[in-house]
Amino acid sequence: VIGLYLAGRLGLAIAYTESKTSLVWLPTGIATAVFYRWKSGYLPVVGLAIVLIELAVQPRLGLSAAIAVGSTLGPWVVAQLLRQSHFDPNFADWRDVVKFFLAAIVGMMIPASGGVLSLWLYEIIPTEAIPQTWGIWWSGDIVGVLLAAPALVALSSDNLRMLVRHHVEVPAFVAVFTL
Repeated sequence: VIGLYLAGRLGLAIAYTESKTSLVWLPTGIATAVFYRWKSGYLPVVGLAIVLIELAVQPRLGLSAAIAVGSTLGPWVVAQLLRQSHFDPNFADWRDVVKFFLAAIVGMMIPASGGVLSLWLYEIIPTEAIPQTWGIWWSGDIVGVLLAAPALVALSSDNLRMLVRHHVEVPAFVAVFTL
């Protein structure tokens, strides 16, 4: 819950529109990884975290809950699509990259649609802002999945042992990457 909440607060700090739609929404990537690794058991935890994130923006419980439904179901659908397509979390083949990308594109339509519909029903956005808001929401969720989920999905004890064995290369890569 804390990780999702902090990632959400970071996304809200760089929000693109007045309705707090973000171009980078990392909670979708974190939630996708959680659902892929641990299946449906964390649905309530992810939903609660998203409600808390949304309450920080719009102090309306109904709106926050409505947005949380779509924002929880979207990553869950991505995880289901990956599982059904026999996706390899180590991205061993180019097909796994394509599967991951397509699952993100399809699954993130759910939170974008539900979220924008909720904002419109609560009269936070006007009708003419629906297409632009939907596009920003959808792309921000996709970017969040593409940035956060791959490393979290591929994380395993074997991969961690390999990183420890490469104790010089990993810090050097991180230092160069962050510059």
